[in-house]
Amino acid sequence: MFSLNKAALLAALAITLTSGGVVVIGKYNDAIELSNKLTSENQKLNVSIAKLGGELQDSEADKLKLIANNKLQEQMFNEHLATLNTVNEQQTVVQTKLKEVFIYEQVNKDWGNTMLPDDVSRVLLDATRPQSNNNNKASAGVTSGIPP
Repeated sequence: MFSLNKAALLAALAITLTSGGVVVIGKYNDAIELSNKLTSENQKLNVSIAKLGGELQDSEADKLKLIANNKLQEQMFNEHLATLNTVNEQQTVVQTKLKEVFIYEQVNKDWGNTMLPDDVSRVLLDATRPQSNNNNKASAGVTSGIPP
């Protein structure tokens, strides 16, 4: 009987070892599959990181170009502003001189009261007449209905 029990125990032990081996092999295969999947995902992430790193470098290069362009535009603006200030100062000087000439010289005070020659007056009248009446005949010596 003991031998029967021993055989039964050995059979039970063999079945247990076999089923345990199947479970261990299944777990091992699952671990290998998970490892392969994680390796594949890691490679995808590394590709993404490399791509984003390249985009970041391009972005930084573009940013540096924009900063340089901004500095150049600022320099050009400052030069333009300095030129504009110089022109404004010169204009102020000229305006002041003109005012002094008109204020202090009697000849220049009266120039607006001087009569224009008839030919000049006719040309100016023709130039200011509405287009429908402006046929420029008066300035060519043809009389119009308007007295000079």
